[in-house]
Amino acid sequence: MRARLTSQQYSAFVNVPFEIIVQVQNDEETIKEVSARPGLIASDAWVSRPLVVSLFPGETADIQLELRLPRETPAGVNRIPIEIRDENGPVGTLTAEVNVAPFDDLTVSVSPKVVVGGSKTSFVVTTTNRGNRPTGVSVTAGDARSEEHTSELQSRQYL
Repeated sequence: MRARLTSQQYSAFVNVPFEIIVQVQNDEETIKEVSARPGLIASDAWVSRPLVVSLFPGETADIQLELRLPRETPAGVNRIPIEIRDENGPVGTLTAEVNVAPFDDLTVSVSPKVVVGGSKTSFVVTTTNRGNRPTGVSVTAGDARSEEHTSELQSRQYL
């Protein structure tokens, strides 16, 4: 049995389907039933078309794998193993390099939301990064009621 990916490198966005095509060839003397499945991917996040191919000796066929990477997949190059199986079990593994696009998803909350009166107060600023890469955050605060006297706090951190 021989197998290869029609491309070694792929580009993808999280939660957006993309396809990997596996080309398989039966180089044995008997008919083989062959399948391919990605490793490290939940079973409900990929589909194989066809699920199994029957190959006569010397015959070649393509198996299309449609994958949807989860939101937690980190940006950058991710290596996904593709397991090739026949009716007797695993026959080999190929590796697909998938370049996952970065995305930012930041939330900011401030507590307390409103302060009335007084000359000093404290705030707690909470930032949450739900994206797939580290992101710099800068927080600036000022007193909008006073043009003469503006206090500013600057903080920068990577989440």
